[in-house]
Amino acid sequence: MVSFPIILTSSMNNKTRDIVFKIFAALSVVVLLYHVAGTVQTIDDSPAWHHVIFVGVSTVCIYGLLKRPKWFIWFFGALTVQQLYSHGSHALQLLKEYKINTVDLAVALLLPLVFVLLLVDRRATK
Repeated sequence: MVSFPIILTSSMNNKTRDIVFKIFAALSVVVLLYHVAGTVQTIDDSPAWHHVIFVGVSTVCIYGLLKRPKWFIWFFGALTVQQLYSHGSHALQLLKEYKINTVDLAVALLLPLVFVLLLVDRRATK
């Protein structure tokens, strides 16, 4: 199962990877808008300061996914670990109660895939 994302991403050419990164950047815009809304009104249990932080994180992700500077892989790797801990543990907790949170599952599945894609892209552009 783990090898599937690696095979999938390593078989992509540069143009395909660029398109996929643009799609993920667009998803990051959606995340940005969600967190902007969270800074001005209560939309979940998170405090406004949490949303302010993720407005910044989302902004960096949009830039990083489109431009892919060398330092971005480290930023995104740290973000992936943090999000797996946060969203992943919440998803597991809900699954024990036979509940599903699609956002938690999407984050827990997509961020590692994007990270692998960033690794493949970095290797291909060396």
